[in-house]
Amino acid sequence: MLAGLLAVSPLPRTQAAVIPADVHADLSAQISAQGRSRVIVGVNAPSQPEAALSQPQIQTQQATIDYTRAALINNLNAQAPQSVTVVLDSLNWRIPYLALEVDAAGLSALLNAPQVTSVRASGIHELALSSSLAVVRAAEVWAQGYDGAGQTIAVIDTGIEAGHPFLGGRVVSEACFSGGILGSQTFCPGGGLTAFGPGASAPTVCATLGLSGCAHGTHVAGIAAGADGPANAPSGVAPAANLIGVNVFSAADVNNTPGAEVVADDADIISALNHVFNLRDSYDIAAVNMSLGYGQHFGTCDNEVPAMTAIIGQLRAAGIATVVATQNYGYLNAISFPSCISAAISVSASTDSDGIAAFANRAPFMSLFAPGVSVSSAVLGGGYEAWNGTSMAAPHVAGALALLREYQPTASVADLLGALQISGPQIPVFGGSVPRLDVAGALALIDDPLPTITPSPSPTATPTPAPATNDSFDGALVIAALPFTHSQSVGAATLAPNDPAMCGGNKKNNTVWFAYHSPINQDIQIDTRGSNYDTVLAVYTGVQPPSLTLVACDDNLPGQQVSEVRFAANANTTYYVMVAAWGTAPADPGAILELAAQRINAPTATPSLTLTPSMTPTPTLTPTGPPPAPAAPLAPASLIAARQPTFTWTAVAAATGYQLWVSRADDGSQVLAEWYDGAAVCAGGSCSVTPGLALAAGAYRWWVQTWNPDGGYGPWSAEGGFTVQTAAPTPQSPVGAISATSPTFTWALIPEASWYRLWITAADGALIHEGWYAAAAICAVGTCSADPGVMFSNGAYRWWALAWSADGDLSAWSAETLFTVNAPPSGVTPTNPAGIIGTAAPTFTWDDGGAGWYRLWISAADDATNAPLFDGWYAAAAICANGVCTADLGGPLADQVEYRWWVRPWDTWGGYGPWSAPTTFTVAATAPTE
Repeated sequence: MLAGLLAVSPLPRTQAAVIPADVHADLSAQISAQGRSRVIVGVNAPSQPEAALSQPQIQTQQATIDYTRAALINNLNAQAPQSVTVVLDSLNWRIPYLALEVDAAGLSALLNAPQVTSVRASGIHELALSSSLAVVRAAEVWAQGYDGAGQTIAVIDTGIEAGHPFLGGRVVSEACFSGGILGSQTFCPGGGLTAFGPGASAPTVCATLGLSGCAHGTHVAGIAAGADGPANAPSGVAPAANLIGVNVFSAADVNNTPGAEVVADDADIISALNHVFNLRDSYDIAAVNMSLGYGQHFGTCDNEVPAMTAIIGQLRAAGIATVVATQNYGYLNAISFPSCISAAISVSASTDSDGIAAFANRAPFMSLFAPGVSVSSAVLGGGYEAWNGTSMAAPHVAGALALLREYQPTASVADLLGALQISGPQIPVFGGSVPRLDVAGALALIDDPLPTITPSPSPTATPTPAPATNDSFDGALVIAALPFTHSQSVGAATLAPNDPAMCGGNKKNNTVWFAYHSPINQDIQIDTRGSNYDTVLAVYTGVQPPSLTLVACDDNLPGQQVSEVRFAANANTTYYVMVAAWGTAPADPGAILELAAQRINAPTATPSLTLTPSMTPTPTLTPTGPPPAPAAPLAPASLIAARQPTFTWTAVAAATGYQLWVSRADDGSQVLAEWYDGAAVCAGGSCSVTPGLALAAGAYRWWVQTWNPDGGYGPWSAEGGFTVQTAAPTPQSPVGAISATSPTFTWALIPEASWYRLWITAADGALIHEGWYAAAAICAVGTCSADPGVMFSNGAYRWWALAWSADGDLSAWSAETLFTVNAPPSGVTPTNPAGIIGTAAPTFTWDDGGAGWYRLWISAADDATNAPLFDGWYAAAAICANGVCTADLGGPLADQVEYRWWVRPWDTWGGYGPWSAPTTFTVAATAPTE
């Protein structure tokens, strides 16, 4: 029965929720086996991180979430009474989600409810089972006075033995959310599903049941913040930090093995994270540690349980990092949920010698490594033991974040993580590398970071652009395989005398050539979409201009200045593509061609091999000999910057054809499946092709299959892997001489990037500013604009930017960009002399406007031309101090004369400032005679 019918009106009906087929099937199977299932439901209410909202906005947002949840409960109560039970603590969640237990009728009603946006099963988590401190250099940070004092670490786990001497009475808050798994035994004191206050997280119930893993949370807490331990466990990473203990585990038989296991479910974990979020105003919480997880993910997994993603995002926006162990299944290029959530900090286990622990899940998109082998810490009953696991690695990072947060209280989670990732030594993983925790290095980086920057060479003259290599028919650029994309400048391309006429019979300008040999019968589309000039596109067959046969030609697509052709290509035929600028005048020097070619129907198989890719293909011919041996992938590997990589593998003597298969590592989606003629692509013992891909940032896997006419298909090669690095930003402004003293820094948007780092130094390398900026906050319409809030004085400066994305991690630094602030100096106000003065040798004073030099001009007051009686320059360094400039003339002025004077500033960078207002004075050194 639903808990309480709430007196609200239902929201207007919207489209029913659509959930993935596999999720629906899993839920239905679970309900069929158990009668009911716990689910996490997204409701149709807008939500933003509360850190970005005012208090009235927060109240309005939460009221809308509560209203929508109530409307859903009313709806379900009417549609499926007795079929749905509310998990009561989920009514307190600060995110638009709700936890329910449903039977088959309840699930059906839920999927048709207008308030529902998503439905996910509440997954089951397992535990992710003292030289390490020297490895991460924590003691060096303590020596500088930072030990985590004033910071708090929340440990969401099996609870904490708060009275353990290693924890020193620093457990400041406890809670329990347990028993959510159907048929489970709660670990909360008193047998309830929730508990709060001293002792609420204690692992007493677990220990009484004699289960394995009850001390897990205590061990994790000691690694993060233990102190004053024995010689084998002297201290945690942040020995003065406080702790919040939250027990989310229960005893349940979930794997059909004898006896109960210690497990937790998603809904209880979300309640725990929500509880920590609600404590943010009571404690300075640096990090949440969760050494738990399940599943296998080859990329980020924000849609696995959207509610978990949402609450981790809320915490991060509030400055609280969520550190999650990657789990211990030994995956070589995948990690578990929830460590794969993009807003979480994922941590795998390394050895003290910077190897990778054999049990540890790892992947190139995770955040950090930290020691996780033979780590000594507290266990129940006041004891100490050495344990292995990614569970032991994660709290090293949580403790490190407490140290960094104590040092830099206002730094964002992105700032702290960026320092940790840039400072630590890199440990190679399949498809890339991941930094290992080095807290002392990170502290130094936050204090005075220094990017790896290649000094710019001395300026050279701008060369005259040369024509492209494919400027003529004989230099045609070969299209090796489809699909194909290509970008090039054509401003310097020429028109050859024998280039053929095109559509309408007119000769064109700026022609460039391409050649494609079609191995099969296929329909092909070629277009110039994205080009910034008026194109004409033609396709020919033949041997040499001018004796070519026109196959297809297009001047403009309707209403556009770009072109597109489609034609039926014949097998074993070479086609030549010519692109020209329309008109009789050459194209603008900045003309850029964007050419794309692709198949537009399924390829027709030749008699000798099938072109339908398959990971376990069947030959189309009966083999008459042995199949060829497998090839071995060579490159690309690890982290690459190229978006159109060249693939290289070992040549196999008996193979005449090779199929290249490329897919995304995260979801397995196919990127390329293409056959290549060995005679065309292999030489010197290896084969190389550049398919013309346009890969997005992220991790990829690839294989090669061999083939010959006698033996058919050989086996697939071993798997190759690589990660395309996030593209580096291209700086736009400021550049060169500027007059603005508070410029906005702009660079070209990187589509996949979610964060950018801006780095500004003086010409001598002294750091002026560094900071991380969210792409969502600073980027629009192809450009990102960051205001560092810096007032620059006149002088020379250098700046760089880098990008970060969840798929491609950190980009390289951008090219160095130089600018000079040449702001004219501000005008000054003359103060003395003024009026009638009693000396013929006055001292002239004015306020110091910050200029390098000042010009003093004196004329007779009755001279309409202001001809100078005195015109002199003074160095500010010689005459100015404490905001006032004082100058003497070095000789007397004439008595009984009225004078007028002005001052004008000048600076090396900004040139002349304005003349001051005129000031008059009269010299009356002696009394007048009658």
